[in-house]
Amino acid sequence: MLAQVSKADSPFKARNTIYVEGLGSGGFYSVNYERLVLLKTTHAFGYRAGASYYGMSPNRANLIGEVFTLLGTGKHHADFGLGLTASKASWGELMPGVQPWDLYAVPRASYRYQKPTGGLMLRAGFTPTFKLTRANATNHGPWGGVAVGYSF
Repeated sequence: MLAQVSKADSPFKARNTIYVEGLGSGGFYSVNYERLVLLKTTHAFGYRAGASYYGMSPNRANLIGEVFTLLGTGKHHADFGLGLTASKASWGELMPGVQPWDLYAVPRASYRYQKPTGGLMLRAGFTPTFKLTRANATNHGPWGGVAVGYSF
């Protein structure tokens, strides 16, 4: 029988994180919020929501959703996630046959520096993209990202 770990027994005291990510799931940048929802002794599970907008022509907006797990008990963690990024470009309404929304699956394997009690969060990782729409376009590609933020 598995024993439940109470929040008091978990080393993860800071459950919320806000951060900016360069490259990664949002394209060139994104602003994100994460919440740890299931806390265990040596790992935690959470979700992420984020967005980015590029005002250059063509305009592009990205919406990011992800579930992830942190492994480790100190300030150094393995950080694995699986997300979806929905991307809307302004040219979608102007060109017949072009879908206005693209959907990407984005797995993530990364290193994360974050004290369990909160404060500075740094992350660097590999985030390959797999396009789930428009089969005639490039379907996948290697990608990576770095993030800096604050956990509380």
